[in-house]
Amino acid sequence: VDLGASFFPRDINERGQILGMHATPTGIQPAILQHGHIRDLGLPPQTVEPCALPNTCTTQAIAINQRGHVIGTASFAGLNMHVAVWRPRSAWTVYEPFNDNEAVGINDFDDLLATNIDMPGQPHARLWRRAANPIDLGTLDGQGASSRARGLNDFTVVVGDAANLSGTGGAFRWTKERGIERLPTIDGLATSAAAINNLGEIAGLIGTRPAIWTPRLTP
Repeated sequence: VDLGASFFPRDINERGQILGMHATPTGIQPAILQHGHIRDLGLPPQTVEPCALPNTCTTQAIAINQRGHVIGTASFAGLNMHVAVWRPRSAWTVYEPFNDNEAVGINDFDDLLATNIDMPGQPHARLWRRAANPIDLGTLDGQGASSRARGLNDFTVVVGDAANLSGTGGAFRWTKERGIERLPTIDGLATSAAAINNLGEIAGLIGTRPAIWTPRLTP
């Protein structure tokens, strides 16, 4: 099905709702396409950082869950980024409006995943369980190290990449029971994680080769 030249898909859920960006006369905005109808989601309210210049307030659609809830990254001043979630009954909600967070994903229980970028060069993966208070998922190498979230599943298992001060690191898995732990590698090669499914299987790279880790962390 041709979705038209003005709609740019980003994600799709099992209800057939396609999340994307829609070019409108007033700019490009997040939208949901379903049964041939486009619903523009508008933009989060400018309650924290009013737009000083035209077109400096934007929201990038990132992901949609099975409930039709959308997570995106909102920018109100052209530079700062905030996690924003759209829900059919309440429209947009901005999380941690005084911190810089880049949205990554949302699961079917409204766990929100992002990467906090308050400290330049030291991003930290961040999680809002059930859209409540944020949790810093930490790093693999202590103070000064960094972590970036890449994906989560419906069991609130998070995967991502971590690095130390020298820039080396590898893929990680985070669970609420065990915290952050490094994914194993082969022959000392670098690793990176891309996504995780509800079976606990993690897709990523070992060196330059595609890889999958099973729930027992075996590549």
